[in-house]
Amino acid sequence: MNLAFSLERNAWARGDQEAVKFKGKSYTYRELNKNADAYAHMLKANGIQPGDRVSIWLPNGMEFIYSFYGILKIGAIAVPMNFLFKSAEAEYILKHSEAAILITSREKISELEPILDQLPALEKVLLVDQEEGFGKFHPVSNWLRDDVEPCLALDLSPDHGACILFTSGTTGNPKGVELSHYNLSTNAEYYADS
Repeated sequence: MNLAFSLERNAWARGDQEAVKFKGKSYTYRELNKNADAYAHMLKANGIQPGDRVSIWLPNGMEFIYSFYGILKIGAIAVPMNFLFKSAEAEYILKHSEAAILITSREKISELEPILDQLPALEKVLLVDQEEGFGKFHPVSNWLRDDVEPCLALDLSPDHGACILFTSGTTGNPKGVELSHYNLSTNAEYYADS
């Protein structure tokens, strides 16, 4: 089981149909899957293995979707963060999730630079909108190619982790809650039937 199977099925069965409409532009299932494949290959090239945590600190947009499905395809665990978070909140989640890679935008560089020394597990920060790299910061464009090979989603146990969401409780620090591919698939099926 892998939640990304649903994307791959739709790319095969209805590839030219609209999957997402964002800022007035339409994206087909085929385009969405191809870009998710590119992100999956990028993460594998950076050493990400099944079970590794990859955090996403992006606003709503296509790069978030590509990142999320790319992470799922290779069996890694997505750790999304609210784009409005500041350094302290990001540090807490990155530290406690033990994310090996963070996918974000250059807007967050100034929030990250002061906390990088506190994040020993974080190997790289991949920037979706930056052409130059420095230190732990690397542009996503270094790995993305137009002639991307398919990256078929790994068939995982239904209880394999898909993402970790951090709660926002009223007392104490947020707690990371791991959701499995089964959890997310069942939730999607429920809302599709509603």
